[in-house]
Amino acid sequence: MADENGNDSSNGGNVGTIESITGVVVDALFPDELPEIYSALEIDIPESDNRPAMSIVCEVQQHLGDDRVRTVAMDATDGLQRGDEIVRAGTDEPDADVRGRSVGGDDGARQAGGWRGSELQVDRSALVA
Repeated sequence: MADENGNDSSNGGNVGTIESITGVVVDALFPDELPEIYSALEIDIPESDNRPAMSIVCEVQQHLGDDRVRTVAMDATDGLQRGDEIVRAGTDEPDADVRGRSVGGDDGARQAGGWRGSELQVDRSALVA
């Protein structure tokens, strides 16, 4: 749900726009707050007359300055256009990222963010040291 500034509170309030697309490299402008490096961003395109519906996840690789980030798409970027919205991937966990870094406590199970922003549960006792 977007507020009066256009920020989407359901995904952490960080909404940007695509500035350039070169292969799987997508540069985006985030005027309010830059997403952290390795964080997951999502581009959702609804179906229209000349574009099929698509959802692409990108990983932030670099802060370019001037409120811009460089990302790498995890899928083909065919059909993306400059000006499309790009938002923080659907997670309420501030530390969940594309690499599934731990965001949980020390209770034997670690909670991690999947590359689509979904929660994963990992039981440490099942892991071989």
